[in-house]
Amino acid sequence: VNNTHVPELVNVTVQKVWTDANDQDGFRPVSVTVQLLKDGNVINTTVLNATNNWKFTFKDLDKYENGVVIVYSVNETAVVNYTANITSDGKGNWTVNNTHVPELVNVTVQKVWSDADNQDGFRPVSVEVQLLANGTVINSTVLDASNGWKFTFYDLDKYYNGRVIVYSVGETSVVKYTADITRDGNGNWTV
Repeated sequence: VNNTHVPELVNVTVQKVWTDANDQDGFRPVSVTVQLLKDGNVINTTVLNATNNWKFTFKDLDKYENGVVIVYSVNETAVVNYTANITSDGKGNWTVNNTHVPELVNVTVQKVWSDADNQDGFRPVSVEVQLLANGTVINSTVLDASNGWKFTFYDLDKYYNGRVIVYSVGETSVVKYTADITRDGNGNWTV
């Protein structure tokens, strides 16, 4: 009498998801290492990257060991500048979502008048100041006495395509005045 039983096999699929504004800050690595764990112990690893579409399946894994269902899970070696969240659908499919919140900066501009306290009466009641990112105007504001001739552009992206954005300010022409624009070491601008 020959009794045959083919041991039941399972697959474990792992998919990498990036939540990082399309790698805006440029911190995404070219690959990550994912570990397959059997009852909490590492038994295999794989490398996920763009070539394999950040997805891999560990195939033909034993479902049971000594009559007990084996618990498979996945883990990821730490990815610098990212936080990992690992979830399962309960059917052998795992998702590793790496999150990086893009860095933000603020740019403050202050208007200073060097005109002997408006002695000649030419000072305008307001001026328009422009915010530039890498030389291109992206925003503007009006400075006047009501805001103390000062304004802060908040929550600006620090990076674009992995490169630091160079912010600067400009001022629309003010009749009978010459503008001198300077920056301190903290990124604050004075016109």
